[in-house]
Amino acid sequence: MARILIVDDSKIMNLGMQKDVKAIGHEAIGVFNGLEAVKKIQKEQFDLILMDIEMPEMDGFEATKKIREITQDSFIPIIIVSTLEETETLDMGWLEAGADEFLHKPFERSALQARVRSMLRLKEKYDELQTAKETLEVFNSKIKKLVTQGLGNMRDPLDRLNKALGGVNGCHGPDSAGLASMRREVKKIEEIVENISQIHRKRYTKVQEL
Repeated sequence: MARILIVDDSKIMNLGMQKDVKAIGHEAIGVFNGLEAVKKIQKEQFDLILMDIEMPEMDGFEATKKIREITQDSFIPIIIVSTLEETETLDMGWLEAGADEFLHKPFERSALQARVRSMLRLKEKYDELQTAKETLEVFNSKIKKLVTQGLGNMRDPLDRLNKALGGVNGCHGPDSAGLASMRREVKKIEEIVENISQIHRKRYTKVQEL
């Protein structure tokens, strides 16, 4: 069940939309101007907003802008519901204000309910994507930690081996060729470790950019 905020200064229209929303199984909370809506959003969580335009205290456009500022880290669909024509409200900038859909009054109950369902599906998909992204970030962070620890564990013995080999510089005789071969092998392992580290850093950066 979704929580839907209905913002309309007409008591009859407000109560009517509440009834329509409740009829499809959702909770409806009504306020009567944009300022009340902004205050409500600051205190409570909602899944969808039905917003009138022409209201006292604060109109729907201004309220929509402020709500978008408040909810930058989440997504709450906003449907503009107005007696004004859609072309007229487009010129007034409802899309630029941050609204997602428009419904012209008067409307059939089924039209309102269809838009409510559509916007709630959109929010559900958005929330699923955000959850997946957060899960991936946590997983990738753990992998990064494990890889970093593993690479550190590999580098330490390599450093010690390099120091040991450095201590026998200038060695001549039968062992000199073997020491040179060991140094080459250590160098190869160091390059492999560095390549693994670079690959992981690139993958981690890509995840962060999602």
